[in-house]
Amino acid sequence: MIVAEGLLPFLPGDTFQRMMRDLTAHLDSGELALNGYTRFAAWSMTYHPTIKTIGITAAQGFDDPRDPEHWNAGLTLAEEQLLTRAPEVAAFPQPLRAVTRLMSHGKTLSRQGTRVLRYRF
Repeated sequence: MIVAEGLLPFLPGDTFQRMMRDLTAHLDSGELALNGYTRFAAWSMTYHPTIKTIGITAAQGFDDPRDPEHWNAGLTLAEEQLLTRAPEVAAFPQPLRAVTRLMSHGKTLSRQGTRVLRYRF
């Protein structure tokens, strides 16, 4: 399994998509796991002090977890894990736990938080 954690939002233009096409063309088959940042999450990340400090001024993401299936990289969505529905939420401090649990009732709201996407190729 290839883990492309944290790369997607910070690569310019279609660099990440090209990298995925090159990677899947080079390997016969496999799985790819990545953080599925939404466009909103990627945009808001650029305002985080750490991201500002390292000089990143633009970020990208995608809202629909099936978007990478259209990158011509032979990717098929295998699994979408939403943090709002993870067992670890029970260990969150209040009020974060309450907000996270409220968000977990809707898939659209859950996708605005952290999600891990796994693709097969």
